[in-house]
Amino acid sequence: MYRFTRSALVKNAAGMPAAIQLANRICAHVNELNGMKMKVGVEMFGSTRIHWSYEVSSLEEVAQLNAKLMQDHLYWEMLEQTKALWADGSMRDTITKMID
Repeated sequence: MYRFTRSALVKNAAGMPAAIQLANRICAHVNELNGMKMKVGVEMFGSTRIHWSYEVSSLEEVAQLNAKLMQDHLYWEMLEQTKALWADGSMRDTITKMID
């Protein structure tokens, strides 16, 4: 099992409500389109970072989802709407190998 996580830092706390709303819209769209269980979370203390994460059984599934998202115009429109909310250079992707 692998966990993919993308996180991004909201420029300032005043942007958190809009960032959370748009993060939830992106998550719902990806889940609906791909039958996934992606989740959104926010860091509790010391950061305005938002996280999206989902689990898959193989790295190939991550690659397949990425290929689908590259062709998804609505997904890219939603990302375009959020770009002013994020601190430049703050987006991070990680893949964690889960240990039973």
